[in-house]
Amino acid sequence: MSNCVAPSENNWGIPTSVEGSVPIRLVCDKDYSIEGRRCTGAGSNASPRRERLSGAGLLAGAEELSMSCSPKLRRVSRANRFSDVINSFRDLPKEKACDWIAGYLPALNRDLQLDLMEHSNNIQRKILDYGCGKGAVASYLVQHMGVSCVLGCDISEKCLQEARERTKCLQQCLAFELIDKSGESKLPSNTYDGAMCNFVISVLPNKAEQLKILLNVKAALIPGAPFVVLVNNPNSTGTKFASIQVGEQGTKYKAGDLLRVQIFDMDTRQMYFESRDRWWPVEHYVELFTEAGFEDVRAEQRTASLEQHELLSSIGLDPREFQVESAVAPILAIRGIKPR
Repeated sequence: MSNCVAPSENNWGIPTSVEGSVPIRLVCDKDYSIEGRRCTGAGSNASPRRERLSGAGLLAGAEELSMSCSPKLRRVSRANRFSDVINSFRDLPKEKACDWIAGYLPALNRDLQLDLMEHSNNIQRKILDYGCGKGAVASYLVQHMGVSCVLGCDISEKCLQEARERTKCLQQCLAFELIDKSGESKLPSNTYDGAMCNFVISVLPNKAEQLKILLNVKAALIPGAPFVVLVNNPNSTGTKFASIQVGEQGTKYKAGDLLRVQIFDMDTRQMYFESRDRWWPVEHYVELFTEAGFEDVRAEQRTASLEQHELLSSIGLDPREFQVESAVAPILAIRGIKPR
């Protein structure tokens, strides 16, 4: 008797099982370009660390790219498409797994209502990535989800230039623009079907600057479009997760206080990167969205559950390393809808 079972779906809209009863979870990289060797031109002299961070080997080649940018995507079965999705995550760094497990993938599916499996449903969508950094999420939307129009914007010209260099083969679907540091928006109004802003709002020092971003994004959205903001969960401040710790244990923070952010190498357990964030309570973000005029505002604390182990294991992740993330939510997602 075969152990094959019909795929069930989790709250991302992707099958949790393809063959047998072992569930599957997707992970991806946050800070680095999704593009692989064929797109970035990484040669044999590239260091193993750099190849790992740039997701070397993820591209299937120019033919696959032209398909994902074309209005006429190839027709594939859900099982084959799921296999493609799995393969797109295999070479990514372990340290960023939680950002995608608990952050980006649920935001793309639940909040922006993008279909992680049936890419043809995403072709006509126009998505804005506000504060895109080096373009990892923006390029993923085009390359692996079939979105035909994505604009990434950021205040760092250096990051944008690196994003452009890494995504030259996606330029017919993906553009990057510099944000004026004054906060004045040059975005086209009533254009985008959805927008996201990842780990940016919380860094800003005051409500006025945060509100300016929300108002700029709202003006760029079509009526009825969703906007989702991801931040480090203020209710888990001080918790040491597998790859990150935001703030210090036992310290009480007030609105706007600076936080030390430590990123750990999951192999050596040593900190290899440090940055700063700010602490804002959940209520602060809800008030921001409401004041900016968004409707149906909701804030969700999102965990990285351990139900699906197959892919975690396939990229060298031990699910037991993420037990804290499964019990304590590392990420807060705030979503609002532009009024119709």
